[in-house]
Amino acid sequence: MQVKTFEAVSFKDAVKAVKQEFGNDAVILSTREKSAEGRPNVKVVEVTAAAANSSRSIAGASTSAASGNQAAAVSSAKLDAVFERIQKRIESLESRLPSSRRLENLEGSVHDLKLLLLEVLRHNNAGVEQSLHPAAGDVIRMLLHGGIDETLLSKLSNNLSKLAAPKQDSSTSPEAWYRDHAIRWMLKQISISPRWESLPGGQAVHCLVGPAGAGKSTLLCKLAAQFSVREKRKVLIVSYDAVRLAASEQLRVYAKVLDIRFAAIQQPGELPAVLSRNQDCDLVLVDTTGRPVKQMQILEDLQQLKSSAPSVEFHLVLSAAEKAPVLDSAVRMYSNLGIRSLAFNKLDESWQFADVFNIGAKWGVPLSFFGTGPELPDDVERASRERVVEQIFGLSR
Repeated sequence: MQVKTFEAVSFKDAVKAVKQEFGNDAVILSTREKSAEGRPNVKVVEVTAAAANSSRSIAGASTSAASGNQAAAVSSAKLDAVFERIQKRIESLESRLPSSRRLENLEGSVHDLKLLLLEVLRHNNAGVEQSLHPAAGDVIRMLLHGGIDETLLSKLSNNLSKLAAPKQDSSTSPEAWYRDHAIRWMLKQISISPRWESLPGGQAVHCLVGPAGAGKSTLLCKLAAQFSVREKRKVLIVSYDAVRLAASEQLRVYAKVLDIRFAAIQQPGELPAVLSRNQDCDLVLVDTTGRPVKQMQILEDLQQLKSSAPSVEFHLVLSAAEKAPVLDSAVRMYSNLGIRSLAFNKLDESWQFADVFNIGAKWGVPLSFFGTGPELPDDVERASRERVVEQIFGLSR
């Protein structure tokens, strides 16, 4: 068995050395960070890899099926361990990014780790290596560089590897052929929430929740204008924010400009009475606070709001300008409310749709609205799967 250990200053360089020695189909067995010999203050990366043909010859050396299965199981177990270590390292680095002084170096390390993780994932399919057409590999690498989650890319890679190779006499290039298949696969991974239609003889109550600074109040104002002016809905704005009095007053002024009703509540139990007094309003939009200092208290209050008004639907507003770990944490934190949809704000500050796709696909929560700028009421649009995937592949204007 051809096994060799490589040392380099980064994971990317180590993987490059592995490929030069064993080719693109080399199997990575382990990886670790250590001090350079004779230079304790200098960190290097050590990667142990094997030639793909060596691993295949070992699997085929025994004539018994049981021996072959055992070898595959051992290989898979090793790769699973490597996968876990790399995934934890990526999460650790990403969680440090916002506050680190070495932001650029850490981001480079995260990217190198993701490249290495993708190499491991290519071989980590129950011990059986999946062959991937070079053109399909180009699509996967492009998506990786664009920020698509490695676990999702592993699933896409497995999907593409099962396809029959494109015909050579086809008018479509292999790259375009695999890209089109990738687009269709990605479209199936995310969903869109239903329109906020009026309930026959009742009220539709939609509550916007989310972290501080996500833009909940701004989005609510845009939606109120869209529904009242353009769709002629009878809208009620409710402010549930006892801390940001200025924000509540801004909503009151905006409601007056739009000539729609407004109410402010201090406690969750006050909402049913407000809804009862405004039964002729078919759409109720509730704004909430997101102050981080008392996050647990906010969640408890929102649970009480849900109990006092069972018809309320919660929609999580996220800032597209945030890092992926922050977005993940927010979805996890608010998930107990039974989130009906995700609205991504501040896309004009980021235009990074990779995390929109990642979060939607990972958590399985439908997308509802995109906030695309500061202008009221125009800079908001209904979410669409096509919009997300087109932006990721650079197909939009």
